[in-house]
Amino acid sequence: MNYSPGGRHDNDFEDFRKISIFPTADEVSSKEEPFLQRLDDVFEIPRESRMSSYISWLFRLLREDMLADLREDLQIAWGQKKAKYKPLRLGDLSLVNYDLGAGTRAKPFTLMIQCREGINFPQNKRSTEAKKKYLEEYKNFVKNGAIGALCLEKDIIAFGSIVRDVTELIKDPPVVGIQVTDSAGLKLAVKALLNQDLSRLKFYVVDTATFSYEPILQRLKEVTEIPIENAILDPAGPPSTYDPPPRLRAFIRELKNCHQMGLAADLGPKLAFKSTIHVRDAQLESLIKGLENPVGQIQGPPGTGKSFIGAIIAKVLMELTEYRILILSYTNHALDQFLEDLMDIGIDGSNMARIGSKSTARTDALRIDNLSRTPQGRSSLDIRPMLNATKSEQLHTATQLDNLIQSLKSPVRPQEILNTLDLSDSGMRYWSAFQVPDGDQISGKKNKPLQPVDVFDRWLNGKNLSSLGMLAANIEPEHYPIWNIPPQHRQTLYNEWVNEFRQEKVDEFAQLAETANNLYRQIDSLFKEGKRHVVKNRRIIGCTTTGAAMYQSIIRAASPDIVLVEEAGEILEAHVITSLTPSVKQLILIGDHKQLRPKVNNYNLTVEKGEGFDLNVSLFERLIRQGHQFAVLQEQFRSHPDISQFARLLAYPELKDVPKTHNYKPIRGLQKRVVFVHHEHPEEQLNNVSDPRDPTSKASKKNTFEAEMVLKTVKYLSQQGYKSEDMVVLTPYMGQLSLLRQTLSEINDPYLNELDTHDLVRAGLMTQAASKAAKAKLRLSTVDNYQGEESDIFTASNIQTDFLFSKNLKILISTVLMGVVQSHAALFLAVGSTHANADAID
Repeated sequence: MNYSPGGRHDNDFEDFRKISIFPTADEVSSKEEPFLQRLDDVFEIPRESRMSSYISWLFRLLREDMLADLREDLQIAWGQKKAKYKPLRLGDLSLVNYDLGAGTRAKPFTLMIQCREGINFPQNKRSTEAKKKYLEEYKNFVKNGAIGALCLEKDIIAFGSIVRDVTELIKDPPVVGIQVTDSAGLKLAVKALLNQDLSRLKFYVVDTATFSYEPILQRLKEVTEIPIENAILDPAGPPSTYDPPPRLRAFIRELKNCHQMGLAADLGPKLAFKSTIHVRDAQLESLIKGLENPVGQIQGPPGTGKSFIGAIIAKVLMELTEYRILILSYTNHALDQFLEDLMDIGIDGSNMARIGSKSTARTDALRIDNLSRTPQGRSSLDIRPMLNATKSEQLHTATQLDNLIQSLKSPVRPQEILNTLDLSDSGMRYWSAFQVPDGDQISGKKNKPLQPVDVFDRWLNGKNLSSLGMLAANIEPEHYPIWNIPPQHRQTLYNEWVNEFRQEKVDEFAQLAETANNLYRQIDSLFKEGKRHVVKNRRIIGCTTTGAAMYQSIIRAASPDIVLVEEAGEILEAHVITSLTPSVKQLILIGDHKQLRPKVNNYNLTVEKGEGFDLNVSLFERLIRQGHQFAVLQEQFRSHPDISQFARLLAYPELKDVPKTHNYKPIRGLQKRVVFVHHEHPEEQLNNVSDPRDPTSKASKKNTFEAEMVLKTVKYLSQQGYKSEDMVVLTPYMGQLSLLRQTLSEINDPYLNELDTHDLVRAGLMTQAASKAAKAKLRLSTVDNYQGEESDIFTASNIQTDFLFSKNLKILISTVLMGVVQSHAALFLAVGSTHANADAID
C-alpha cells in the first residue's frame, strides 16, 4: 500500500504547498485514502527536520476536516450518495454581467449569473414586493457567502461563494453573484459560462463552512518559520529561553518571593489599580508561570477566574513593558468579553484596537474600521495618488470588460472574422483570398466600392469566382482552391472561425477579470494602510483566530511581542500557529484541556476515534500531554457547592469553593439546586436520522415524554419570575433537538446557533427557511455545539456536565436521555443557580 504523499489524484503532491485548498473532481472521485500523518509520527521525526513535517500535518488534517462535508455534499448533488436533504442546485445559467463594487465599496470580481432553475420562491411570493420581503426575512434562502461548486456534469470547474443581492434576486429570472475562490478557477468559470453549450452546467451550493478553514489553510502554506519553535516542537526538551525586560523581571522576582513565603501579592501599587487587588497561592503561581515562560500555560477550571488572570497579565505587560499584545480568541463573543474585562481592569480603550466587523456596544469604539476613519487614525502616508491611479486603471479595465460583454452578447460580424483570420497563421491564406487589390476601384452593390467584407460575404453564401466580376481576374491562382470549396464546407469553416473568435474574446474577458481582481486587491491593500497605521499606535490588538489569518498584513504591521490566547483548550492548534508572526517573543495560553475540545467535522480525525490523528487536540492540551509545565487555578467563585461538587467528583478533585459561594440565593420554586428526575418512558430510535458528530451511533434518538417535561418545566420556572433568556435547554441528540424545537415553540422562539441549524438541515429535520415567531427567545442546543457563547462547558470521562458552571445563566435544563446517569430511560434535569459576575475576584 502506498502511504506517502503524492500520486493519488491530480491534487495530491509531496509538497503540501502545491495542493489546491479546494478539491478537484478527480480528488472527490478518488477511492484512495488521503495521506495523513498521526500526531505521534510527527514528533518521532528528528527535531532538526520536524518543522516542515509538522506544518504539513496541520495543513493536511485541517483540510481533510473541511472536505468531510464538502465531499459528501458534492456526492449527494451528483447522485452518488443518498441523503434526506438535497443541496441547492442552480441551473440554466448564463452570465449577464459582472460587479466590481463602487467607490470605497469595491469588491472582488463578481460574476452576475442569471439562474432559470433552482431559486424557487413560495407560491404566494410572486410579486416583486413579496419576494423582497421574503428575502429580507429569510437570510438563509440563497445564503450570502455560501460556498458552491460550478460543475460541468461531474467535473468541477471552480468553487465560489454566493453574493446575495436582494435587488438582483427579485428579478425574473433571478440573478445571483458568484465570487470565484482563485484566479485559475475564475478563468475557467468565465470560459464555461460564456460557452454556447450551457445545458450541462450547474452550480451546487455545498453548504460547507469553508470561511473558517480557507484563511487558516492559506496562511499555513505561507508559514516558513515558527517563533518559540523549541518550546512548541520540543516541549519536553531543554527549556527554551525567554528574557523578560528588566522591570518585568524584577516584578516576577517579587511575585516569586511572595509565593515562596506563602504570602499574597498586592498588585495595586505596581499596576496602578484603583482598588486593592491581592493574588495568592494558585492564582499567584499562575500569574508567575504566565509571565516568565516562553509558552506560559494556565489551566482554569470553570469559575476559577481564567479571564481575570488573563486580564492581570495584560495589565502587567502594559505597565511594565513596551510590548504589544495580540489577544486571540476563537469566537467574537469571547473576544469582546475579554476586551471588556481589560477595560474593567483599568486598561484605557485608547490603547486597544479590535480587528473584525463584529463588536458589542462597548467594543464598537475599538473597531479598527472606525479608528482608521478618524483624523488621528489616518496614516501620514498619502495613498490618494496611488489609489486614484489604481482606480483609474480599474475603470479602464471595466470599460474593456463592458465592451467585451457587449461583443459576446452580439452576433459575430464578418469584419471580426476577417480580423481573426488576419491574425491567425492558419487563416492567413483565407484572409488573402478575400482582399481587394490596392488601387483598384471595383464596384459592388449600388455602385459602392467593393470591400473585403463583401467578397467574404459572397464566398460564405456559396457564390463562385465568376460572381466577383472584374475582381475575379485579379484573384491569384493560389486562391482558386478556396473558391472551389463546397458551400456546406464553407459554413463549417465559418462556424469554426466564429468559435475561434468567441474563444479569443472569452480568454480576453477572463484575463481582464483576473486583472480586475488584482486591482481590487491593490485597492483593498491601500485602504488597509490606515488600519496598519492604527495598530502601530496601539498596544493591544484583539482578533479572532480566523481574523488573524485573514488580516495577516495588519497583524504583521502591529508586530506583536506577546500573543495571549483565551479559551486556548477549545482552539485548533493550526489556528494558534498561523497567528504567530516573526516578532512574537512569548505565547500565553489560558484555557482548560478538561473542557470541550476544539470542534471538528470529521469524526475519523478525532481523539475519540482512536486513529492517532488527534486533530481536535488543542496546542494547549498537546503541550500538557507531552510534558510541558503549566499552572492550575483551584478556587472557583461561580457556583454554589451543591453544584461544584460534581466537578470535583468528575474531573477536578483539587477544586475549592470560596466562602461567598455558600451564600448564593436558592432557585425560586424548587427544593434543590440540582434535580435528577427518573421516568419509565423509553426513547424512540430514529433509524433514518444519524448524529453527524457521532458516526459510531447508527441512529439518533428522541423522547416525547422528556420534551413535554421540559416544556412544563420552562413554563413553571417562568411563573417563578425567571425570563426565558435566563435558561438554556441542552441535549446530545439531533432527533431530540428537533423535537424540543417543535415542542418549545408553543411558548418560545427556540434559538439555535448556526452549528445546530446546519446539522438539523443536513439531517433533514429542518428546512433552510425555518419559521420565525415574535416570542421570547429560549436558547436550545446540542451539548457539543453550546460553546463560546455565555457559558463555560466541560466534559470528563466522556460524561457531559455542562450544567455545572454556566457563567451568565441562572437556569440550565439538560435532557440527556441515556447520557449522564447511564439509565436506559432516565431524564437528567439539572436546574442550577449561579452567580452572574463571579469573575470579579477580590
